[in-house]
Amino acid sequence: MLAIILFFLLSHREPWVLEYHCEGSSQDFCSDGGHEAERSFPSKQEAIDWIQGNYIYWPDALRHGDVRMTCVVTYLDDDDPDPITPP
Repeated sequence: MLAIILFFLLSHREPWVLEYHCEGSSQDFCSDGGHEAERSFPSKQEAIDWIQGNYIYWPDALRHGDVRMTCVVTYLDDDDPDPITPP
């Protein structure tokens, strides 16, 4: 019985859903024409890796079940020796 419960819990995991849109200056290269879109991933890290590898897309939010996290994009300054600063 425990094996059935574990199988059920593991097989019905919520996906990580990335909400994104096409970067304004790159709309000619975007197949979605710049409209908002979303894509599901099995893990948070895979969603992060995908958006970091696809620079023409701009992340809006990352959802997991009932939790919606807004994405904040910042560009690191190559001249800044310490890009992480306290708020």
